[in-house]
Amino acid sequence: MTQTQTTDATILVCDDDEVLLGLVCQTLHKKGYEVIETEGGQEAIAAYLKHTPDLILMDANMPGMDGFEATQKIQSLATVSQVPIIMITALEDDKSVKKAFDAGAVEYVTKPILWPVLLQRIHLQIEAQKKKKKIQKQNKQLSKEREFIEDIISFLRKSKSFDPEGLNYLIEPVEKTTGDILLSARRPDGAHHVLLGDVTGHGLPAAIIGPTVANIFYSMTAKGFSPGSILNEINKDLYTKLPANLFLAGSWIAIDATRKHLEVWGGAMLDVLIFRGGKLFKKIPSKNMALGTRRESSFNMIVNSVAIEKDDRIIAYSDGIAEQKNSAGEMFGNNRVIATIIKNIQENAPLEQLKKVLDEYRGEVGQEDDVTVVEIIC
Repeated sequence: MTQTQTTDATILVCDDDEVLLGLVCQTLHKKGYEVIETEGGQEAIAAYLKHTPDLILMDANMPGMDGFEATQKIQSLATVSQVPIIMITALEDDKSVKKAFDAGAVEYVTKPILWPVLLQRIHLQIEAQKKKKKIQKQNKQLSKEREFIEDIISFLRKSKSFDPEGLNYLIEPVEKTTGDILLSARRPDGAHHVLLGDVTGHGLPAAIIGPTVANIFYSMTAKGFSPGSILNEINKDLYTKLPANLFLAGSWIAIDATRKHLEVWGGAMLDVLIFRGGKLFKKIPSKNMALGTRRESSFNMIVNSVAIEKDDRIIAYSDGIAEQKNSAGEMFGNNRVIATIIKNIQENAPLEQLKKVLDEYRGEVGQEDDVTVVEIIC
């Protein structure tokens, strides 16, 4: 095996015909390519692993391991992406052509070689490979930057103000950063505020909203503001800052200091459920528009008030759980959610059991949306 040093792309040539091999390599060398010569399938595989060329010219018919087998083996060994392989052969029948492409070849050139055609195809494949590597490099850089931003957002979302007392919750994001928001804090008078939010979409665009909403929620709750004032401020802030297709659906739950009175505001969200004695006691429907969709002057504040008792359980959840589909395209649905929650309460099972049931239902289908469930025990 001989190797010539040049400065452009590297091409591995495999052919058991010494004369043709020499001619091909000489032609490529004159065009500025670095050339690696091999005379058999096994030798080509070894050279590929050692040099990782930009392109391979592979003869189809060779003694021992032929070009079809060598091509298939090389492509199976590719770690990041497959190397472009151009098959050179005297065979022209449809079966051989199909066999070449099935093995992993990207082009098929017949003998006798038409040099302008071969050189043009080599050029196009190498340029395509260069663009592909450039895109991969850019994607890798974007991935690093995204991870950095995700870490920042995750840090900002982990507020020390979050009050977990009296709560059970389940948070399962589709991506590292979730578009769902769960906030909990108490006012100076002891009233408990909980906000479950679901931003349109998921991932970074949705997650960016979280820190802004959390800052308003925690600062105003700490100062003793009412739910109406806080919701109005969040709506005004989102309306002025977000594009029209981005908004926050939400369930606001406020429990007074005696934990005997409940107020619920729902904006484009699923029903808030109250369970009493292990059974569904009441559904509180969402009657308002989502946050960030209306001007302050037209922002709705329809609130439901309910008397609650000790050991009542108040449960709210984002639509990611009810809308999860199985392999047949059927949604999990609210009825299954409620039935599973009732069973959990009766068996004193954790909320994680709900996620387990959901995972079993969706089977091989991936999780489609962020899943957040919060349970408040009175």
